[in-house]
Amino acid sequence: MDELISVILPVYNGEKYLKKSIDSILKQTYSNFELIIINDGSSDKSHSIINKYLKLNKIKYVSRKNKGLAFTLNEAILLSKGSYIARMDQDDICYPQRLEKQLNFIKKNKLDICGSSYEEINELGETIKRVDSFNDNFDVILSAMMVPFIHPSVMYRNFFNEKKLKYGNIKKTEAEDYDLWTKMISCGLSFGNSKEILIKYRVLKTSMSSVNKVNIFVEVYNNCKNYNKEHKDQLIKTYRRLRRKKISNQFAPILCKSILNFIKANGLNFFLINFIFKMNLSFILRGFLRFLKQECYYFYYKIKSLKSMNPI
Repeated sequence: MDELISVILPVYNGEKYLKKSIDSILKQTYSNFELIIINDGSSDKSHSIINKYLKLNKIKYVSRKNKGLAFTLNEAILLSKGSYIARMDQDDICYPQRLEKQLNFIKKNKLDICGSSYEEINELGETIKRVDSFNDNFDVILSAMMVPFIHPSVMYRNFFNEKKLKYGNIKKTEAEDYDLWTKMISCGLSFGNSKEILIKYRVLKTSMSSVNKVNIFVEVYNNCKNYNKEHKDQLIKTYRRLRRKKISNQFAPILCKSILNFIKANGLNFFLINFIFKMNLSFILRGFLRFLKQECYYFYYKIKSLKSMNPI
C-alpha cells in the first residue's frame, strides 16, 4: 500500500490555526504523501508560518494574489501527482491515522470518494459534539439540500482529469462542495463514509461573511432544485427501495425533507405522499420543519438580496 497521496491545503488568512493543521498532516502514520499548500493572497502571517516548513521535501508551496477558493482547489489538483487526493482546511486537525485508514477504506470498499465521521470543535479546540456520517443513500442527502461529506474529511481517487471534473463552473461558484458532489454523482462515481472519526472540524463564527452565507444558501437552493429534476428517475428508484426497508431515526427526517424537495421540484406524486404518511408522525414533523425552515430562509434571503440591490 505505497500509493502516493496528495494532500491539498488552500490557505487564506489562516494564521490562527494553520500551524496545528500542517503539523497534523506531517504527523500521519502513512508516510507516502505530498502536501500542496496554496496561499491564496493572505494578508496576515500565513506566509511566514508556511515558510518555516519549506525545507521539507514533502511540501509544495504556491503563493500568489487572491483568486478564490474554487480556483485554488483546482490549481492544487492540477499540481497533484498522487493516485489519491485528500482535502484539508487551514482550521482543522487530522487524527494521525487519517490517511492510512481512509486509503484502506476507499480501497477495501472500491470507492471513488470517501469521507469520515468527525468531531466538531470550537475556537479553543474544545469538543462540541461527535458526528456520525451517513454511509448510504447519498442521492437522498443531496436531494434534501444537504452535503454527504464534511469537506476537509474527503479523499478522492485522482479522477479529475479523466472525468473532466473541477470545482466551480463558468459562473462564479461559492458553494463549491455541493456543486462538486452533484457533478460526481451524475458521473456515477461511488461515495462512502468511514464511521471512524478521523478529523477535528473547527466551527468558527467568522468562517464566512453574512453576504457569502446568503449567496451560498441561494446557490445551493437553486442547485438542489435542479438536482431533484435531473435525477428524478434515480431518486424514485431509491425511494421505492427505501420504502421496503426500516429507516433509522436519524435518517427518516432527512428522507422526508428529500421527498418534499422532490415534490416541490417535480410536482405531486401519490406514491411519495403515501410513503410520507406511512412514516412515524414525529419523523414527518421533524422533516417538515426542516423543509419549512429551508423555505423560510430562502424567501428571507431573497428579500434581503432584493433590498440590498434596490436601497431606498
